[in-house]
Amino acid sequence: MTFIKKNIALGATIGEIYREDRWEYPLEAIREALINAVIHRDYSILGSDIKVAIYDDMLEITSPGPLPDLLSFEDLGTGRSEIRNRVLAPIFKDMKLIEAWGSGIQKMKTELKEYPEIELVLQEAGHAFQVQFVKKGMAGAESGQSEGRVELESRLESRLESGPESEVAFRILAVMKTKAHSRSEIARELGHKSISGAVNRAIARLLEQGFIEYTIPEKPNSRLQKYRLTDKKKKG
Repeated sequence: MTFIKKNIALGATIGEIYREDRWEYPLEAIREALINAVIHRDYSILGSDIKVAIYDDMLEITSPGPLPDLLSFEDLGTGRSEIRNRVLAPIFKDMKLIEAWGSGIQKMKTELKEYPEIELVLQEAGHAFQVQFVKKGMAGAESGQSEGRVELESRLESRLESGPESEVAFRILAVMKTKAHSRSEIARELGHKSISGAVNRAIARLLEQGFIEYTIPEKPNSRLQKYRLTDKKKKG
């Protein structure tokens, strides 16, 4: 946090009586992201550390290790939590650095309500998990300076061309060419005995990038939920 405060701007506005300081990014949201990075990183991955990067258009925190297999992108912010480090996490809770299990993402989103110009982006990058605080409308994100949502959308196909999860994503698109499928049906079509973490992550990425969509968008967690190709993918 000391490094971050030294490298982001502190502005000020004049209220009715007092001057009000305002950081370039929401510090409480960043604090939650850092705590999550420490608690949930995969410590079995040697030679890789938690990284904080500050660009003109965003602040990025990268933690080694993808989401746990039993946790999908759709679960983030819903209160559900899978504790990877069962020794470390209770210590942080005892120190009152954690208020409740699974509350970190929701707290970030709450803090960002005071920063409408900042977008929260959650993604897996290689074998790591990233939290990005991206400035909306900044040219840097469009020019390829950062790995934010804008660039990911324009480069999805190339990013899916390598790695085991990329192969799963392409196979899911192939399965869904003729009709909508439920999550369990997708897993079965791929020859999986159960819904694996790789399937969950691939579905979440395809949803995020607009290649597939819910058949019941108003109820994302419905037991009747299925997924279908969007017009974007059909035309592509």
